[in-house]
Amino acid sequence: MNFTWNSFIVGTALILWAVFTPLQAAELNWPIDCIPGKSCRQIGYPDVDGDGRAFNCGYPGYTGHTGTDIGISDTAMDKGVDVFAAADGRVLWVFDGKYDECPNPAEPDCQPPKNNVMGPGLDRGYRVCTRSGPYCKAGRSGRCFWCFDGGNVVVIKHSIRGVFATVYGHLRKVQ
Repeated sequence: MNFTWNSFIVGTALILWAVFTPLQAAELNWPIDCIPGKSCRQIGYPDVDGDGRAFNCGYPGYTGHTGTDIGISDTAMDKGVDVFAAADGRVLWVFDGKYDECPNPAEPDCQPPKNNVMGPGLDRGYRVCTRSGPYCKAGRSGRCFWCFDGGNVVVIKHSIRGVFATVYGHLRKVQ
């Protein structure tokens, strides 16, 4: 099954984040209708082994980063760009209702949560968090939660070895 979101297009930028197990290869499809270096910009690749280098020996999105960030131009964003699932999977979470573009920096939904707070079910500022559940890394027990900065987010769980999920952020509804 291939998921597509015809009801969503990219907002201010798209962040695709795949949680990888280090040193395991995974096959993911390009998840956005853009051409790297042309209609997509600011591509930050993962640093899955923490050595400060991406797969191509270039700089990663940031050291220790476990996903690929893909940004698009404002022009492409205004036209609308289709977003596709990088691989088959099951939608775990959908968070919606934040601004596509912040109307001004003082808007509460455009601010970080006070004291950088995180917690199950949090929806403050530009941060949204899942409810508590069995999302802990291997070796940890208990109920955990995930938080995402950026508001309009879809998370898909995959059955690909070495990949837990992809996160699509900064989405907006088609008008």
